[in-house]
Amino acid sequence: MVVAGQYGQLNCDPLSLRLTPPCAGGDTRAMTGKVLLGTVLLVAGSTSAHAGGLFLPGTGPVSTGRAGAAIASTEGPEAIAANPAGMAKSEGTQITVGSSLISHSQSFQRNGSYDSVPGQNLAWAGDRYGVIEDNAKPKIGFGSFQAIPLIGVTHNFDCVLKGFSAGFAIFAPNAYPTRSIGDDYQLDDPTKPPPPTRYDIVSQNATAINPTVAVAYRVLPQLDVGARFTWGISQVDSRRFTWVGENYPEWSGSDSNVVLKAKDSFVPGWSAGVTYRPLPALEVAAQYTAAMKSHAVGSAVITPSKDARLSNQMVFFTNAVEPDPLCQPGTSSTELKACVDFMLPMFASVGGRYKFNNAAGKMRGDIELNVQWENWSAASDTKASVKGLINGEIDIKDTYVRHGFRDTYSVRVGGSYNSPVAGHDLTLRGGAAYDSGAAKPGWERLDFDGAARIMATGGASYRLDRYQFDLGAGVALQGTRNVGGDCNPTKTAPGCLGNGQQTPVLDRAGWDPGQSAFPLESQAENPVNHGQYKSHYVLIMLGATTWF
Repeated sequence: MVVAGQYGQLNCDPLSLRLTPPCAGGDTRAMTGKVLLGTVLLVAGSTSAHAGGLFLPGTGPVSTGRAGAAIASTEGPEAIAANPAGMAKSEGTQITVGSSLISHSQSFQRNGSYDSVPGQNLAWAGDRYGVIEDNAKPKIGFGSFQAIPLIGVTHNFDCVLKGFSAGFAIFAPNAYPTRSIGDDYQLDDPTKPPPPTRYDIVSQNATAINPTVAVAYRVLPQLDVGARFTWGISQVDSRRFTWVGENYPEWSGSDSNVVLKAKDSFVPGWSAGVTYRPLPALEVAAQYTAAMKSHAVGSAVITPSKDARLSNQMVFFTNAVEPDPLCQPGTSSTELKACVDFMLPMFASVGGRYKFNNAAGKMRGDIELNVQWENWSAASDTKASVKGLINGEIDIKDTYVRHGFRDTYSVRVGGSYNSPVAGHDLTLRGGAAYDSGAAKPGWERLDFDGAARIMATGGASYRLDRYQFDLGAGVALQGTRNVGGDCNPTKTAPGCLGNGQQTPVLDRAGWDPGQSAFPLESQAENPVNHGQYKSHYVLIMLGATTWF
């Protein structure tokens, strides 16, 4: 559609929702904008957005329906997440409420079988490890589908400063942080074999509330710039098992059940972007998002097996005597203070978009290509610190949940086609993407998705006079991966080098169980993540936008 505006005629996307001049309507329009802005802030402030795992392409129903190929085409509230410079394309006030509903299916069969334990008559000794599946049921969503909301408002302030726009949103990356893998297992249950995945994760839920403000400015008729600023609030709840001491047979009688809960009330973040139109039919864009570092503080409850022993003494955990400036000790023997340090990585994208117009100059469709880099090598490990003592004298050592990540790259192609239906615009969209795997060979695990994937999505929008409704669906396929080998260290042959020697910690092709009594450099080698992985995602996208 051709729009006459402050910069002459602009050739616009049919989804641009260009409106009447933003200053029309006088005080009534301004008051309406304030009321709607306040309403969206109240709704958004009470919404939890889940984040975690490696991100799927897209944020919101439109960009996800294009498989994330949207940094040049995005505008309105979705632009706050994809490229804040895109807000400069929109006039008036726009309000979007949408969600990506994501279901993650994964299974794992570990290589090898249950070891025999001297002095123990275990019914499952020698049995092949069975297939175990994630049975997560997220709190926000339905069934296995987790809702990732996008709620936002943008407003053009031409009345105050020509070319200036601002917005507010609650959003989160498309991801699936919830896990429930053998969560029904109880330590010391004599009737049930322990899940072979218990040293990785048993249950997990990571929650983030990310209030975000953004601004954009049209510097020139062809050039838009923008930035966003986020005050993140994160919470991490997890359950996993660790070794109390040396435990090569992986006997549950030498395990501890660790339940950790921690929260960080200030996780800052920012992003900046630019969009340039060298030709009416061509847009190029780039965006950069800084890393977000979280230091979550909370508590941990560590329950050792009734049979756990160190130096022939029954194992018990107590609070540390000396305070820690970053993680104060707890006040009871059952609840120890804990800290979790993790990071969401920086990433950057570049992209170009070409628009196809009909004879009347109205856009009929577009195609866009994006390339993205994500700095996962800098966000590979999570550090969990529990401030306490084992048997009143041995410090509980920091646990490094290692992932062996490397940087990832993705290529995303998407587009749309617009056609009138019943006097209104129907837009069909679709896209495909490839993301390289973050986990290095031998390092894949279940708590954090490190596999490569191919994603295909599709969707549609129907635009009425004052409303637009969005619907879409997609799938991300990761196939079957065979990770690692069959190394099974024992007390007499404690390593995987082929001569019974242990591989140096930083050279290992895989991670080892957490070992409370030993620092990272002294961790015993025991690659419990090696085996066969299968996983995929299914997505449903819903959204609605209004403007005035």
